[in-house]
Amino acid sequence: MVLINKPIKFTDTSIGTVSTSWNFGDGTPSVNGKNVSHTYKKIGTFRATDTITSSTGDIKTCFQDIVVSNPPPTSPVAVLGFSIAAGLTLLGTYFISKVK
Repeated sequence: MVLINKPIKFTDTSIGTVSTSWNFGDGTPSVNGKNVSHTYKKIGTFRATDTITSSTGDIKTCFQDIVVSNPPPTSPVAVLGFSIAAGLTLLGTYFISKVK
């Protein structure tokens, strides 16, 4: 999972490439380079595509679906415990948003 508005790194580890082009699937322009960074500005699932050209002129394309979401709440305001059979205790952190 990738967080919205947080840069992530993309790396092409292929050998013998002459050029590498990345399309991030979110409508932004393609970027050239083996090691690039991209920041997704929208929530959703996007197909990042890496198109490489080898020294022999072969063109190959690889892709990965990227799921972009909001970050989880950052500050817990309550920690509640639940007791269950046999004396086991489960602890969970719950986030309560303020109502304006």
